[in-house]
Amino acid sequence: MEHHPGKNYSMQLAPREVKCRERVQSYCGILSSAMDAATPSSCTYLNDEGEVEYCLDADCHKSEEECLSRAGTAIPIRDGAVYPSNMIYNTATKSDAQDIQKISNFNRYLYGMKHMMNVQGCCKTGTYKDACASKEMMQLVNKFSLCKDPEQFDPSAYISEHHPCTYEESCASRVLVKGVCFNPYDPQDECHDERCKSSAEECSEIRPGFKFRPLTHADLALSSMRSKAYSASCCVDQRMNDDCDTGIDSYLVEPPVGMCKDMTLYTPNVKYGDSDHTCAYLNAIIPLRHVFYKGTCGEMVNGNLEERCRDLCQASKEVCESMGYTFQPYTELRVQGESAYMASMGFGEKCCGRADNAITYLSTTKYIKDGSPGTPTPGYCSKDTCCGIGTVWKDGFGCVPTRKGVIDACKKARGKWGWTCEHEQVCA
Repeated sequence: MEHHPGKNYSMQLAPREVKCRERVQSYCGILSSAMDAATPSSCTYLNDEGEVEYCLDADCHKSEEECLSRAGTAIPIRDGAVYPSNMIYNTATKSDAQDIQKISNFNRYLYGMKHMMNVQGCCKTGTYKDACASKEMMQLVNKFSLCKDPEQFDPSAYISEHHPCTYEESCASRVLVKGVCFNPYDPQDECHDERCKSSAEECSEIRPGFKFRPLTHADLALSSMRSKAYSASCCVDQRMNDDCDTGIDSYLVEPPVGMCKDMTLYTPNVKYGDSDHTCAYLNAIIPLRHVFYKGTCGEMVNGNLEERCRDLCQASKEVCESMGYTFQPYTELRVQGESAYMASMGFGEKCCGRADNAITYLSTTKYIKDGSPGTPTPGYCSKDTCCGIGTVWKDGFGCVPTRKGVIDACKKARGKWGWTCEHEQVCA
């Protein structure tokens, strides 16, 4: 059995029809009590994969005694599952308005309830909206709704072929994160646990050895542009919630609102080329590259800069270098060449009414501010501040060991034979 080595499934297993009543009652209980916005979630436990989960009973969050008493009792909606013996009561918890994990859990159960009722047919008449969910939690959910008017969200819409709008109904995960938690020896290796992105302390606690980089203006602008692109596909009126606009104060120059200079001529549903992609897909890509693609971020190999990081790294020299790479700005010749090539593909005529109504693919205009909105967060590192004892920063290579660092590490490893790590000094 998965997660239970040495145990096997019974050979007498047989399918059983699950009644709507069984699932709906469980989900309703969770939505109405366990996710009460007035009571911070203090009672947690570790599942079989070592991930933190919340106790699904509102009373268990009231005190340590209530929390610990849940050990060995049944977990709602999980047939046969019981709470483990090591329940954890956390005295210092975040308010729900800042708890990304709790909001995500609530949204997941709310989506599950809507799917059961409206798609799988448990709701025989009318449409399920938010029954069972507390008023306080729904206010919190609506605060982070992608659409300015939550009623305008279209759950059947798609952003792209394999990207349904239901994945982006809430912008809470983009609004509430405080930074990026990454491996300084492999910058592409990031911690995706939502708690890692909350603070330097939680980053190092959950992923020892990882570094925390606070969000820059480039991070916030990228998040904002993605939310705007999602709202164009997922909100019937195409209006994004103002609270999702994380980059509102991060621009030096107002960015284009879409791929067309005059968006009244924009035709989102027109297909181009031999693929099933529409102009709506291009409208999510071209403005982003026009604003963000300002250079190459990579490593020097035999005198040439080989690209290692895209999107955010191409927008910010600061972000690129914080990951140990080298940033090389695009030349005006490259900007003009790539823009001319994209223009020759006729996207302007197909999506914007005419060729001269499309924005250029790349631009030399600097749209985004440098740096971060606030002061550096404890644990933040850039260049040589990312390097540990015995290493120094070297442009193009990151943290490299010094001769003394190598010798000291050798001595530590060899113990009493550490003297063998040093070459004998010989006079010339």
